[in-house]
Amino acid sequence: MATNAITSGNVTTIQGDDYKLGDGRQLDWTVASTATLTGGTAMINIQGVGTYTGSVTSETNVRLQLAAAQTAAISAGLHEYSVRVVQAEALGSDTITLVHGSWTSTAVPRAT
Repeated sequence: MATNAITSGNVTTIQGDDYKLGDGRQLDWTVASTATLTGGTAMINIQGVGTYTGSVTSETNVRLQLAAAQTAAISAGLHEYSVRVVQAEALGSDTITLVHGSWTSTAVPRAT
């Protein structure tokens, strides 16, 4: 299954679609940081929409899975977003912004 690897910082999703690991449609960011990320909590904030909890899957990867109801709630159009990781408490709970970019949510006409 193909992974939706985010390399440019820009993301495009379709309202009402699922983006789940089981379907190979999860959103993965490859990140670079000298900080220890493993054990941290990933937060993806879409401006004007809200914050979603992702996961740190390795020292260089952050993943987000979204259900159809979640993507339907992202208003159509262009939004700024950021991927931040809060380190594990044992490491000081520092907050580190790893990615900042544009998130485009596209409405697709659905059959009635």
